Amino acid sequence: MRSGEIVESLTPKAAGETGLSEGTLCVTGAYDHSAGAIGSGNIYNGDATLTIGASMAMCNTLDQPVFDRSMNLPCQCHAINGLYFLHAYGPTAGIVLKWFKDEFEQLEILEAEEDKMDVYDLLMRQAEKIPAGSDGLVMLPHLMGTGSPEFNSMARGVFAGITLGMHKGHFVRAIIESVSLMIRHNIEVMENNGIDVKVIHVLGGASKSNLWNQILADATGLPVITLQNAENAVMGACLLAAVGTGVFKDIQTACQTFVKANTRFDPNMSNSQLYNIIYKKYTCLYKSLEDYWNLS
Repeated sequence: MRSGEIVESLTPKAAGETGLSEGTLCVTGAYDHSAGAIGSGNIYNGDATLTIGASMAMCNTLDQPVFDRSMNLPCQCHAINGLYFLHAYGPTAGIVLKWFKDEFEQLEILEAEEDKMDVYDLLMRQAEKIPAGSDGLVMLPHLMGTGSPEFNSMARGVFAGITLGMHKGHFVRAIIESVSLMIRHNIEVMENNGIDVKVIHVLGGASKSNLWNQILADATGLPVITLQNAENAVMGACLLAAVGTGVFKDIQTACQTFVKANTRFDPNMSNSQLYNIIYKKYTCLYKSLEDYWNLS
């Protein structure tokens, strides 16, 4: 069955077990990133949504299948019949920042607990004091190998360019920059396949950080837009059910009604020019270590 189609109404037994009303219509949904695309209004050719949680996933909607010539980006079916998307994925994104927080920010964790605040706000304050480019500190965020476009399980995380003048804020900012450059690399592969990415709708925990959103815009050279609703996959499943049960005539109308933009972050062109150089260092660093990682 396709997403958004009625399967059956809830039986008395199922109603008793779930606490829902007997006769409630059951409608097919979609897997998390596909539902998230619906819930963020990613329903037209050229739209892109980026989820930065523990991992990273980017879905770029297409009106026809595009098969990556390098076979590094999978093409999958959209929840909307007749649409597809290229799906970029990285296993380590926000989890790298969590790792650094857990291992090296113990004092900040205690401070946040005492002040009843989010420890990540303290980390962002550290990073805000550091200029774009982290004073030459470049990171590879591959603490669990790489996803797309390399798919190299042997790759590992690296900090390069450490000096005695650096402190925690440099490392926090370098982590954010590294994830943003990993995303840029995937966008570059999409563009090599003829996909024109014009704007990024960002979801997930990282979207709560103005600093991270701005770094992402600067590093990719693309506008970044956050959304008012944070639970986009849940929203997408609800909208599919609403269309399936006739509350809305189509998914386009449902998205226009419920999906609202929040804040737009445009690239700082001066920083973007700097990130063009840093991106070359990022890709060069990865290539220089491939043989090392593959030694048995």
